[in-house]
Amino acid sequence: MGVTEGQNPPPLSPDAMPGDPDTLLPQLQEATTGEYEIIGELGRGGMAAVYLARDISLNRKVAIKTMLPELTGKHDMVMRFKREAQMAAGLSHPHIVQIHSVKQTNRIVYFVMKFIEGRGLDSIISEHGALDVDMTRLVLQQAASALSFAHHRGVIHRDVKPANIMIDENGWAVMTDFGIAKIDDGNNLTATGQAVGTPHYMAPEQFHNKPLTASADQYSLGVVVYEMLTGRKPFDGSTLAEIITQHLFNPAPDIRKDRPDLPATVSDAVARMLAKEPLGRFPDLDAAIAVLGAPDPNTVEATRGRLMSLARINPNRKVGLSVPMSPVPATRPSARTAVVPGASAPVSEERAPRVSQPPVASAVAPARKGSRKLIWISAVVVLLAVGAFIGARSETAADWTADRNPAMRRGVRLWQEGKPELAAAEFNAATRQLPRRAMPHVYLSRIARERGDLSAAFREAARAAQLEPNNALALREVGSVFLARNDYDAARRFFVRALRVNPSDKVAMGWLACSFHRMGDPDQSSRWAARAGEGPWSACLR
Repeated sequence: MGVTEGQNPPPLSPDAMPGDPDTLLPQLQEATTGEYEIIGELGRGGMAAVYLARDISLNRKVAIKTMLPELTGKHDMVMRFKREAQMAAGLSHPHIVQIHSVKQTNRIVYFVMKFIEGRGLDSIISEHGALDVDMTRLVLQQAASALSFAHHRGVIHRDVKPANIMIDENGWAVMTDFGIAKIDDGNNLTATGQAVGTPHYMAPEQFHNKPLTASADQYSLGVVVYEMLTGRKPFDGSTLAEIITQHLFNPAPDIRKDRPDLPATVSDAVARMLAKEPLGRFPDLDAAIAVLGAPDPNTVEATRGRLMSLARINPNRKVGLSVPMSPVPATRPSARTAVVPGASAPVSEERAPRVSQPPVASAVAPARKGSRKLIWISAVVVLLAVGAFIGARSETAADWTADRNPAMRRGVRLWQEGKPELAAAEFNAATRQLPRRAMPHVYLSRIARERGDLSAAFREAARAAQLEPNNALALREVGSVFLARNDYDAARRFFVRALRVNPSDKVAMGWLACSFHRMGDPDQSSRWAARAGEGPWSACLR
């Protein structure tokens, strides 16, 4: 599980369902009292949760990965969890996440690791799209160096994917999450017949549960290279069966169709890394990277600078919005009944910007007791400043909130009347008038999504989320875009985040039910559909 948060304290994990108490947090706080101050949850998977914490003695941020309580009674799972920490701790490499300590109490098992300020490569690709050749080469050179280091020590990662490659705030790549890594020591902690990994990135031999070598990581890294250079996965499908079939039988697509500008050495290297048989690939990653080529030494600092700028943009912060949005374009009548600015229920009130007080103190402080003249001058300054402030407020209050902004009102009316082009022009004007507000970007995302431009929709939704991290409707819009892109798990996460902000949001419940339905989880889908009731999402559930 990669740690993908940046400078600010992260939101609570989206995987914790609204209303479900976090029983793990009190146990972790009790176990780490005096050593670490727990700040918040970074993420949660099927085996563990990761928390952001502060090392009290060293005054530094750390990440603490903790096994879920329901698994601590299973000896083999505890051994696998501890094995992950021990393996990673034994791999001292600048591009492998550093493990500080491994600890176990009667109730929990956890290990402390370096907190990486930055973003996952998956987040960067999702937002930025295809990367240039130099950025790809720089990231791959470092990631491959880390994996090659592990391979030479008998460790196979087995889950190489963009989400497990962090780009830190200095522009360096760091390999994370050795949770299912395997050591070639004859001990197998994975159940016989169980394929492990992430299907989009697994080598063909992983699906057959054949003995794995370092070549499997090379294949997975080849998939990552392809995705970095094109912005899309080479093997994809709407079902797990389709993805597996493509990995097993379909030749890798010719990357030059998407990137005709690539040097032949790069396209040939990617094709060889994606060979179906391990013997058809490079003998090791060092050989693969040698053919892929190193970044231009004359521009490497500029390349790293571009990666630094991408790593410091953080779209995974908690998002926020203020209008009900559905992933499937609604009809105009239903759109008119949405809670929008100017409708029966206004958008949630937004706070006015904080206006600093005039520098009265600096004028009064030097005044001596006998200096009555200076006191009177200061009083006049205060009165003038207050008058100016009141006048400015009366002129600009309408622009402080989305529901009072004239451009927003015109845009909503035009959108409800079925005039998206005219509405978009008004919302674009509103983005300039309300530069710190999410609402204009929310509507622009909705308009782009309705016309099928999901790239533009994602850009606008992500921008809305960045501007207002605590707006439930922005989170819902991001989830809607992911659902429209058939990325059901990502959609699920954002609908859950929206529900954590507003647990009574029936629309988020409905589309969460749809996400679970598309993921093949009928129990969760039924649970949330029952809570949501009937709505536009009902068609998705049939």
